[in-house]
Amino acid sequence: QDEVIAGRKEDGQLIFSTVTRKQNLVTGKVSVRLRKFAVPFEPGPEQPDRLLLTSRGDQLFLACAGGTLLRYDLRNPEAPLLAETLDLCPGEATLTALELMFGDQSLVAGDSLGGATSWFRLPGQDPTLHPDGYRMVAAHRLEPQGTGVRAIGISPRGKTFATGDARGGVWLRHLTSE
Repeated sequence: QDEVIAGRKEDGQLIFSTVTRKQNLVTGKVSVRLRKFAVPFEPGPEQPDRLLLTSRGDQLFLACAGGTLLRYDLRNPEAPLLAETLDLCPGEATLTALELMFGDQSLVAGDSLGGATSWFRLPGQDPTLHPDGYRMVAAHRLEPQGTGVRAIGISPRGKTFATGDARGGVWLRHLTSE
């Protein structure tokens, strides 16, 4: 499997790269191939401050403190697609933490009011709104912890995670059972 890397350059350009390593079985020599792809990104009034990439490199998420999330479909690296724009923190809250859950199928967003919400992809109904055939939905809105979430720690084996708040409190959570 290829290694995947994503980032923003100083000029604001969003890039996605794959690194392929192949070993010659006779000589043992390893060859490395790096492929770079530009991802369509138009800076708006709010600059993204979080970037998440799935381990397979098929989805890229850019998020802004105000809660705006840009979801990119990278299944065809030659033609990356802005698949969806949504608001992770409707209302007064701002986005303070964002992590991918184990398995890369769910996102957990923490906000300035202590909220924690999980999001995952479902088949989309409208190809004009969801050109890759999927849409993100808020699957679980967990009990707020009273003060802003500052960190999210994900279990490496299951659906358990922890949220840490500004006062030093830590809540242990289970995604499925809330």
